Amino acid sequence: MKNDQLVENARKNRNFDLNLLIIFETIFVHKSVTQASLVLNVTPSAISQSLSKLRAYFSDPLFIREGNKLYPTTASENIYGRLKDGLNRIRQGIDYFSDSEVKNSFVIHASPYLGVRLLPNVCAEIENKNLNFHISNIYTDNAEDNVEDILLHRKADIVFGTKPFYNFSIISEKIIIDDIVAVCSKNHHYLATSLTKGKMSGNNAIYLAHNQKEILKTQSDIENYYTNRNFIFSSNSIITNIAVTEQTNAVSFIPKWFYEKFEKNFNIKTLDCDFNIEPIIIYMAYNKNSLRNNSFTSLLDIIKINSSPLSTTPHINALPLNI
Repeated sequence: MKNDQLVENARKNRNFDLNLLIIFETIFVHKSVTQASLVLNVTPSAISQSLSKLRAYFSDPLFIREGNKLYPTTASENIYGRLKDGLNRIRQGIDYFSDSEVKNSFVIHASPYLGVRLLPNVCAEIENKNLNFHISNIYTDNAEDNVEDILLHRKADIVFGTKPFYNFSIISEKIIIDDIVAVCSKNHHYLATSLTKGKMSGNNAIYLAHNQKEILKTQSDIENYYTNRNFIFSSNSIITNIAVTEQTNAVSFIPKWFYEKFEKNFNIKTLDCDFNIEPIIIYMAYNKNSLRNNSFTSLLDIIKINSSPLSTTPHINALPLNI
């Protein structure tokens, strides 16, 4: 019966080129014919021709152009929803019989801060153990690029971020809890050792510019608490924010680890706050299928060993702070 079903399915789909599904998925993810052509290493004309075939087959435009991007129609969203898990299982099956088991080159998606926070010790441990690994660090602050896209489309092997991710094909686990401290210049004209809501009112402030919804939510929470701050600078780099902080009377909030690592390099000091500060939780995500690779599991062990222990500091009724 199963063989008969396979034959029947093959007969139904004999006129459909399954390669078109890969092209459809790539356009869906990257929202661009040009970008899809670069990813698949074919000409934009070939991608456009394939898209025309897909539109004819599904009797739907599939994508609507708005500016420089292609946005999926409702039918396209439904098609992708049904296809993505199946395509991922196909990739996993192919990977299982490929040379992935001996793969020693790994791509880690981590922000510049997390790269400094984690990767030096990880690389030192790899060197000490004389492991034949090659680690590449990439990062994009694009809100459209999420964990699922990065991992399922093999843009990276491991993703670090502030948001947990739940998927049958992906493991997401807590790896670091970073306590947060308020800092200002040692030469601040009136902030000596403490920071209160009253002292912060009207004072200059700096924040970390970021597109992640979690960071935007935190910034909103801070604005609701400090209703009269004077923002003079923002950057997506913590180190740039601190360099500005030491030369001004602005207050910034940064990870405690970063302060302890670089306090001797910057003219800054910590301030005792009149409220508890919610720690920042960092998650590590990766494909379950990668656990078949012994080299990959060795890398995970090294990362976990070289991550800080979970914070034991109580944070009762804490207010989330932007870093």
